[in-house]
Amino acid sequence: MSATTDEKRAKPIEVVAYINLELDPPPWIRWNGDRSRLPRYSDELELWAREMNEFLRDHRSQDAVTIRVERVKETVCSACGGQWETYDPDDNGVLACANCGAVVEKEVVT
Repeated sequence: MSATTDEKRAKPIEVVAYINLELDPPPWIRWNGDRSRLPRYSDELELWAREMNEFLRDHRSQDAVTIRVERVKETVCSACGGQWETYDPDDNGVLACANCGAVVEKEVVT
């Protein structure tokens, strides 16, 4: 596969793949690792979740809760958006996207 001006070009780009929202309950509800307490812990957590939902509906005062947004990123092909993976189709050192076959752009170091 030789690079011509008509061929698609690709490079790895990092994108947000999905977003995960985490809510940590107050410290007195957190699990201490004791497996025998797991059924009770799940009941306490379920109750807290219901109370949290009510709080969000009516804006009542609520104990300190930690809320985090986690952006999970992936490296994808700039040409097709597929997961970044390359291969050398002609074993000549010219890499291509394994999903769409676009020739990988060489990085220019400045």
